[in-house]
Amino acid sequence: MKRVQQRLKDRAGTGGEGGEGTAEVAAYHGRHVDFGPLQSWPKPDPQPPVLIGGMGPRVLDRVVAYGDGWIMMPFESAYTDADLARVEELRQRAKLAGRPRPSVSAITTLLPDLEFIERLESFGVERTIFLVSSLREGTVIEPDGSTADVQRAVLARCAALVEEWRQR
Repeated sequence: MKRVQQRLKDRAGTGGEGGEGTAEVAAYHGRHVDFGPLQSWPKPDPQPPVLIGGMGPRVLDRVVAYGDGWIMMPFESAYTDADLARVEELRQRAKLAGRPRPSVSAITTLLPDLEFIERLESFGVERTIFLVSSLREGTVIEPDGSTADVQRAVLARCAALVEEWRQR
């Protein structure tokens, strides 16, 4: 893991502050690359966000140090209150470190309902990701059929749920 962290630091150049290539005059002094002041146009579009996933004990450290957001991935099939309380902990730690407010997404392998999404939202989760291909054994969805048919049924249910959430 230390090698991965060092590579992230080397690529970021500024210790993960971002903004590379957007300054009027840029210089970089890294472990493997070193160049003096230079100018370049046109300036690049904003970089895509770096989202770090996981639920391990050090994941919040990594999000604050290197990321723009966190993708929560539960160890069990559902999120506990302790899991969701980490959202506020992450935001407090980012604030103390002088970092922007990180986004938070939650992956679910459960067939959610509106109450589930509202619970995630109440803890500060901004995005819910449904893993349709991860249907658990024992999940029964009408119409009965092959996995593909079940997945289409799950997608239809998720689409209806999203529409219900938007209209609330």
